[in-house]
Amino acid sequence: MPIDVNGLAILRAIVGAPEAFPDIAAEINKAARTLVVKQLKSKSANLERLRRIYGLIEGEAFVLILDGLTDAETKSLAAKLDKNHPDLKSASAAWRRQLIGELASGAAEPTAKPAKTTTKTPPKAAPKEKKQPSRASKPKVERALNSKAMAARWDGKERDEEAARPASMRPMLHRKAAAIARKSFAVRLAPPTSAPSTLATAMSSAALPGFTEPP
Repeated sequence: MPIDVNGLAILRAIVGAPEAFPDIAAEINKAARTLVVKQLKSKSANLERLRRIYGLIEGEAFVLILDGLTDAETKSLAAKLDKNHPDLKSASAAWRRQLIGELASGAAEPTAKPAKTTTKTPPKAAPKEKKQPSRASKPKVERALNSKAMAARWDGKERDEEAARPASMRPMLHRKAAAIARKSFAVRLAPPTSAPSTLATAMSSAALPGFTEPP
């Protein structure tokens, strides 16, 4: 089984003597960018490691590497480094790249986690008792034994109803009552219009034939 080469040692040699590798200069630049981006995208990437990489690579070279990140890669890296930033979700890819550069150089710090605000719900008020409507009892009308209503003979009219009627109707009612009284009195005094019946006398005479009046 062949032993793998030491890639770091080879890269040091290339960096130390670039004139010895003139035909692979473009591939070296591409490989260097790919390696740094892969490191930034790794799961172990954090702010501390980002700032160390920034210190080892010149600032301008680091910015060029960030410009080569796709929008999805930029969004993922910014969310990993400053997940509590309020403008992170709605910001553009260019703004996210600038944020990563400021975090790497130390010009900005990650946004602190907002404190949870607990809203206390006020206690529920006790339900109000419904007041039952009071049923007012009708006043009882008490009458004395010697009052007119008790002493007089009832004539078929309710005096309470008459008293309850409006005062404007009372004279008319009195006139009607007086006219009825006069009419009934005149009927009692008029002579009979037909002869008295003798049927009862004849029947009593036939029932007692043996009895005669004394002379």
